[in-house]
Amino acid sequence: MDETASDIGPAGINIAYQRIGKSDAPPVLLTMGVAAQLIHWPDAFCQALAGHGLQVIRFDNRDAGLSTHMTGAPPPNLPAALAGDLSSVSYTLSDMAADAVGLLDALGLEKAHVAGASMGGQIAQAIPGAELVLIEGMGHDLPPGLRPQLAARIAEFVWRAERGATS
Repeated sequence: MDETASDIGPAGINIAYQRIGKSDAPPVLLTMGVAAQLIHWPDAFCQALAGHGLQVIRFDNRDAGLSTHMTGAPPPNLPAALAGDLSSVSYTLSDMAADAVGLLDALGLEKAHVAGASMGGQIAQAIPGAELVLIEGMGHDLPPGLRPQLAARIAEFVWRAERGATS
């Protein structure tokens, strides 16, 4: 069931999200890529993470799904933006990261583990102790055959970090 958090981050936008698992479990914020809704994190994958004792939070980035869509802004100058001139863009990855932090604030969470796919991986990058996992032959999606392995790797990392945080 989708929920909406209002007045999120510096932009004061609405963010649609879902929570799966026990609310007292370590939270894992799943950050998806450009124009992809929270449902692009497959239910079975989210359930697998919850089955490892984690609280899963997946959300629609701004301009996706049921979150605020940024309207009325002129289109960005793509060649300029790719060259590093961001003066024509309506928002940046830093703004989107602030949205994610704002959602955590609205949910009363001081911290969360973050996993990102595609552009969501770029949003989630800015994190001490992060771990990059490369899987041979994997493309740009979450193939059904790898979902249990990915969920187990994420859960293993989270629980290792949780043990380190409490020692």
